[in-house]
This record gives sequence, structure tokens and C-alpha cells, in this order.
Amino acid sequence: MSENDNLYKDSFLNLITNIHIPILFVIILFSSHLTQAATITVCASGCDHTTIQGAVNAASSGDTINIAAGTYKENVTIEVKTLTVNGAGADSTIVDGNKSASVFSIRGSSGPPFSVTLKNMTITNGKASGSIGGGIFIEVDPSVTVTDCIISGNFANNAGGGISNLGGGILTIMDSNISSNSAGFGGGIASGTMGGAGTLTITDSTIGDNSARSNGGGIENSGLMSIDNTIIINNTAAAFGGGIANFVEALSFETTITNSIINSNMALEIGGGIIHAGKMNINNSTIIYNTGSGIVNLLIMMTITNSTISGNKGVGIINNATISITNSNISGNFGDGFSNQDNGMGILPNTALTFSTISDNMRGISNFTGMVNLDSSIVANNSSGDCSGSMISLGHNLASDNSCSLTAMGDLPNTNPLLGPLQNNGGPTESQALLPGSPAIGKGNPSCPPPSTDQRGVERPQGKCDIGAFQTADSDSDGIQDSLEGGEDADNDGLPNHEDTDSDGDGIPDRKEAGEDFDNPVDTDSDGTPDFLDLDSDNDGVPDSAEGGGGCSVASINTTTSIPLYLLIPALIVIRRVWRRYRS
Repeated sequence: MSENDNLYKDSFLNLITNIHIPILFVIILFSSHLTQAATITVCASGCDHTTIQGAVNAASSGDTINIAAGTYKENVTIEVKTLTVNGAGADSTIVDGNKSASVFSIRGSSGPPFSVTLKNMTITNGKASGSIGGGIFIEVDPSVTVTDCIISGNFANNAGGGISNLGGGILTIMDSNISSNSAGFGGGIASGTMGGAGTLTITDSTIGDNSARSNGGGIENSGLMSIDNTIIINNTAAAFGGGIANFVEALSFETTITNSIINSNMALEIGGGIIHAGKMNINNSTIIYNTGSGIVNLLIMMTITNSTISGNKGVGIINNATISITNSNISGNFGDGFSNQDNGMGILPNTALTFSTISDNMRGISNFTGMVNLDSSIVANNSSGDCSGSMISLGHNLASDNSCSLTAMGDLPNTNPLLGPLQNNGGPTESQALLPGSPAIGKGNPSCPPPSTDQRGVERPQGKCDIGAFQTADSDSDGIQDSLEGGEDADNDGLPNHEDTDSDGDGIPDRKEAGEDFDNPVDTDSDGTPDFLDLDSDNDGVPDSAEGGGGCSVASINTTTSIPLYLLIPALIVIRRVWRRYRS
């Protein structure tokens, strides 16, 4: 072999060693990874496995297990494997724990993170052998997603009848029903409890008919929590928090409740709907018909916006800390609508009520200690009086009696707000409309916005901001509210009055004909039709368009010239004939 041949040989070996072998190694690894993503089937016969546990044992991380319709009496354990376990539908695939242990135990370790998804099945008859997590027991810090499942009829002696999520686990629940489970606390769900941090996210689900012998009939949480578009209903706690007991482990942990309904829950102590210590934001939600009060804010901070708290047995909201309520309606509660109370920890409660409506409760606001600041809010029609204790008015408030001591600029004490009933007026929550002629219309804080919308999401201001949670609309921006203009079409031009700046088509803008008080527009001839809807506003037989001004009678025309009035009459007759021909 020549020297050149040896050189070529050495070069080829170097190429294989330095380039091809590493590439081949990567290809082998990648191919190995691809082969791990297998689909394993489970059914009574003819599938890969006849049991779910058998499929789990055989699976590698990344696999999917498809379970056929049927009832599987098993207690399944998944340890440090990323798996998707998919049933044939919650009505078809039933995993029954036979009351012998948790139905699913998902256990992590200090090793690499992993995730488990449970889909399209019913998980029932679990009885936690270790007293925690009857339906699903999540230990250490896996990420678990529950989708399109029913978790029902499970029991834990301690925490989490339906699901327990301890430690730093991440639990996501979507499109599922957690119902009729029971536990010592957290009848439906216990998350982050017993010193853990935990993260809980619930979306498009129902948490109902669960019970706890202590706190948290529906949910007991001490970690981070987010609830969206979810119904929490008919849960019971023997102590605190019928719907939700939220006692966070760290001040930085925040809870958010959005577009949700907390309905008909019960706490034998307090907090029928929610009891809370930490940071909580409630937005576009309804807290209704709970027993043992609607909401109790024990510690730190709560913010409520665009929400309704109504029909609760007890106080609508009890505040022991700091709370901000904006664009919200607190009405029809069997006790006080809102109450500042001492929590026994030397912390004075601090309340800000802004552009909100508190009505038709036993008492509107009771302030036993601390501060209540009112801004552009309505407190009215409460059976035992609107206010008790001291209030600080920031102006532009309305009360139906004198008990709130409203003396700031723009305040309207002892005034009927003309409120409609609590009902669906559009938007995510029920509200109370301001009826036509309400003295609250246009009388809110002139610095508004903020807020830039009302409780329903209707834009503020429309002309001017209204007092309370409801903003009347002014679609054509003429300063006259839609409720006064109506939806008819007075001049038959195809535009409803509330969208027409000249509703009667007389050539005179509605704004001019209405006068300076748009809430009580001018009605010159007292015929019940305001001038801006009346073609002959002074009922003199001459159209306003001919007279050149709303409410102008013949006698009001300038006659300071030397032309006698009688010389104008023929001209007016001709104009009237032309007008009638034009209108026909």
C-alpha cells in the first residue's frame, strides 16, 4: 500500500471517529426516543392488557394508554412516568376503587419532573388507605391534568375526598365534575395542604355536593389557585368554607376566581361561600344563596370587581382585613350586605367601595371597626337602614336614608335611586339597572374613568358616569340616556331613537331640545312626549322644523321688527301645507 493510500485510510478513520460516530449516536438516541411513544390498549379481551395497572407497568414514559368502555375495579399506581391514560368517555369507562384504596395514586420523587393526564373516565369508590386522596392521590411534585372526567363517590378520612394534591404538585382540572366526595377537609379537592405549596387550576368544571367534616366542603387550598368558568355548588363544611376554604401557606400565593358561580354552599360556622386568608381576586363572578355568609375575608387582601353577592343567609361580605370592591352589586342578603369586623389580631379592616350598589339587604353596611370609604356608590333600600357606624365619603354617593352621613361634594343622601330588580341586564353577572329618571344618572365622580366600564362591561362614561355599578347607555352620545330615548323610530328614518341625534327629524338636535337637564328633558306642551321626540313640541299646530327651534311658539318669534305679526300668518299657513305634503 502506498503512502498516499495510508493517508486516505487514516483520513477516513478520522472522519468516522470524529463525525459519523457522534451523528450515528444521536440518531440512535432519537430513534430510541421515538419508539418509546407507544399506544397501549386495555380491555376485557383482545387488547394489550386486561388491567390498567398491567398497562402502566408495561408502559414507558411518554406512552398513551387507551382504556375501552367497561368497569375496571382497580387501585392504580403510577410512579415517575409521563403517561396519558385515556378512557372511552366518562359515561363509558368506570375505574372503581372498590373502597379499598385511592383509585389512582400518582407518586413522584426528587428525580426528574413528570406529568400524568387522566381523560374521559369516571373515578369512583376510592377510599384512601393512607387517609389522603380518595379518588386521586398526588404525592411530591408531579404535574397532573384531569380532563373530561367525573370524580365521584370517593372518601378520605383526612384530606381530599375527590383529589389531594400535596407538596409542590401542579394539578389542572378541565371540563370535569368533582361531586359527592367527602373528607375531613377538602371534601372535593385538597391542594397544597399540610404544609405543601401546590398549584391548582380549575377551568370549565363543576365542584358540587361534596362535604368536609372540618373546612372546605368543596375545596381546601393553601397554595396557588386559579378558578375560571366553574360552578361550585351545594358543598358543605362542618366548620369553615362551605364552597372554598383558602388559607395560603405564603403571602405571595395568589388566588383568582373569574367568571364563576359560588352557589348554595353551607358552612356551619362561617364562610358559606368562601373563607379566605391571603390574596384573592374575584372578577365577573356570582356568590349567591350560600348559608353562613357569602364571603369572609380574614387576612391580607381581597379585590372584588364586576361581581354580584346576593341572597346569602348571613352577611354578604364579612371583612377583617383589606378589601376593594368595584363595579359590584351586594343585594338581597339576609344579614348585612357588608360588614367590617375585628379579627382579634389588632389589624383594622380597611374597605374601599367604588361605583358599587348595596341594596335590599337587612342593613346595607355595618362598620364595627376600621374604615369604610365610599366613592360613587349607592347604598339604598336596606330594611334596617343603609349604614351603621362611621363612613368616609369621597363624594358622589347616594343613600336612601340619612344613616350614612353623606356630606361630601356630590353626595345625595335621603334619595330614592330608582333601582330596577336584580336581573340579567347583559354581562356576566346579574345587576340592578338605573330606571329612567334615576337621580344617580350622570352624577358619578367626574374623574371617572376609571373605571372604564360598569359591572356588565358597558363603557364608562356615556356623557357622564352614573353612580353605582350600572352605567346607563347613551348610544348616540347626545347626552340623553338610551332608556329615555327608547328603541322606537320616531321619524321613520331607519335609526332607533337612541341611535339618532335628531330623533323626531325636525332638524333640531335632541341635545338642544332636551334642555340642560338630560335626565329630565323638556316637555313644553306637557303631553308626556319630550320635545326631542315631539314634532310639534308646543302643540301650536306648527312643526318645530318650521319654527326653527324646539319648543318655539309663534308668540316667541322675534317681533321686534316693524312687521306686524298678522302678516306672518299666511306664510306660516303655506309652510304648514308644504310640511304636510312633505311628510305625506
